[in-house]
Amino acid sequence: MTNQDQFFEDEEDENPAEQRWQGIMEEIAAASRSAYQSLLSDPSDFMEYFRAATPFDVIERIASKSERAEHVGEEDTEPRAAPWTFAWTQSRCLLPSWYGLASGLKRAMEAHGEDVLVEMFEQWHFFRVLLTDVATALAKADLEIASQYSRLAGERHEKFFPAIRTEYKNCVDMILKLTRQKELLEASRTLRRAIRLRNPYVDPISFLQVGLLERWRTGGRQDDATFQALAASINGIAHAMQSTG
Repeated sequence: MTNQDQFFEDEEDENPAEQRWQGIMEEIAAASRSAYQSLLSDPSDFMEYFRAATPFDVIERIASKSERAEHVGEEDTEPRAAPWTFAWTQSRCLLPSWYGLASGLKRAMEAHGEDVLVEMFEQWHFFRVLLTDVATALAKADLEIASQYSRLAGERHEKFFPAIRTEYKNCVDMILKLTRQKELLEASRTLRRAIRLRNPYVDPISFLQVGLLERWRTGGRQDDATFQALAASINGIAHAMQSTG
């Protein structure tokens, strides 16, 4: 047996619980991925919803203008797609940060019991950081405001948003249950307070942005003044949400 083999054997002997937790984590990841993919089961239809329920078209236009400015004198290039997560953050949904996790945790809880998942949170740094990061995203999200953006998608709002709202609620409930807390970020008072102090300032910008989006799209996306106002709102929300895309 080499020294390297001995090292890994010693590691396995020292961390039998963590080996089991890693196996459970793989089950959580698989179930979460399945739930996420289920939401996107009709990719073209969901992308149409995404484009309508977020200011993606504005972000795309801004990116295109920036691209052209960087390549003055060069041949035109295809505009780069704005980051998926940035558009969802603008709509206050933050969907990629949490969607599917509740389904994964539920599957693991049914298979292994709640106590095992609580033990993972309390004793496994990786799992504790994961749930804390998701809790932060859930606390930053605002599904009531996100629903205002979603309604811009017309009939697709009724098709997709109920599942998004349900998964959000389930994820909050599951995080609170496993962390033994009564509210999100209960143990992170400074961050929780910062989010609460920020919302009264960023919420009006979000509502303004929804109105501007509707006006800009109704006008065929031709009104430059409205576009400039939308660009300013995107900048303001990005700073408030601490997300640059």
